[in-house]
Amino acid sequence: MSNGRRQLKILLSAYACEPDKGSEPAVGWNWAIELSKRGHMVWVITRSNNREAIETAVRSNPQLLAIHFHYFDLGRWARRWKKAPAGIQIYYLLWQFGATKLAKQLNQEVNFDLVHHVTFVGLRQPSFMGALGIPFIFGPVAGGESAPFALRRHFGWRAWFTDLLRDLVNKVAKVDPLVQRCLRLATKVFVTSEQTQALIPTRYHHKTQKELAIGLSQTELNNATGKFSKTEPSGSASALRVLYVGQFIEWKGMGLGIQAFSQLLAVAPNASLTMIGNGRATQKWKVIAQRAGVSKAIHWLPWLPREQVLNAYLEHDVLLFPSLHDSGGMVVLEAMACGLPVVCLAIGGPAVTVDGTCGFCIPVSNSDESDVITKLATALIHLQAMESRQELSEAARQRAKLFSWERLVPIVYGEFETASAHKTSLVAP
Repeated sequence: MSNGRRQLKILLSAYACEPDKGSEPAVGWNWAIELSKRGHMVWVITRSNNREAIETAVRSNPQLLAIHFHYFDLGRWARRWKKAPAGIQIYYLLWQFGATKLAKQLNQEVNFDLVHHVTFVGLRQPSFMGALGIPFIFGPVAGGESAPFALRRHFGWRAWFTDLLRDLVNKVAKVDPLVQRCLRLATKVFVTSEQTQALIPTRYHHKTQKELAIGLSQTELNNATGKFSKTEPSGSASALRVLYVGQFIEWKGMGLGIQAFSQLLAVAPNASLTMIGNGRATQKWKVIAQRAGVSKAIHWLPWLPREQVLNAYLEHDVLLFPSLHDSGGMVVLEAMACGLPVVCLAIGGPAVTVDGTCGFCIPVSNSDESDVITKLATALIHLQAMESRQELSEAARQRAKLFSWERLVPIVYGEFETASAHKTSLVAP
């Protein structure tokens, strides 16, 4: 390899790894792709469930043959656990033990330079790959974000209890021996936020660095730019077209977002809100919409193929994403890449990606639900009143470019590549 770095033999632990998907499957897949493009030799341990999609992608792109995929799953006796409450956590823990055993076998054959755990990305779900005894990168991991208690009133008892349990598990993570062992064995730990870093004992902070776990590939950015050039953002002459994309679950915050939209509708009666997704809060949100008198202005759509979601970004004027503890928020980046301004809360990943140049990041400190609803509505009304949103749209596209995989991978691997190149130069004849 050129540019002062040596080709590394890298093993990725990627429970979730699948092409043409969002969220964690995209994280696992993009780490493998970008490291291979960077010239490294890459091995990936993932689930057998991902095999068909991966092999289909490899057949259509021979360059992917350079990546060595190895598949592991527990027996059928354990797979039904995933359908039970908290069963996926038990399954994943046992999967990690089996994957580590496979990793040790591969390491005897390959002699890896380092191992990197990339998915799942939760700090509460530790990796055991440090047992290989080679340099070990953990993360970027997330999960330390917490919904402010003052903003949980609309949750209902089930969601409120679930979030409370999540808070308690986060506290346990601070003393969990498996988590502590993972942190102790890690050479480098990447976290997505200050809230997640707060879960890590201070004795490990010297090896901790903050970086988002998500990104867009250069191809995705180029495709979004090409499509965007064909669609001009609407001006104030037309009613604001608001979009939400994501799970329909309470902590995504659309219980607040729909009420904010009702205040926009009072000012702009022709405004519309499109909701793409599904989940347990669907009926609850529809009741909120009915009580607010805005049901006729909301279009409810199920999960759509990725291409249709990208088109939806181009057909709307703003993404409303008031998530209460989203560590990443891939839809925020995708929307921005398509030139869509974003209205979000100053919590978690969206607070990192969105700034005043490309949207509105609503502060929530010392605010109750009424305050936050009003602030969200004020942002939407301001967008409605703008003579042109083109400047915001262009700023969103430019901002999205700062969060590409091409940028993230060198940040995480730079010191390992440099150290490896230096070591090679010392032993060269």
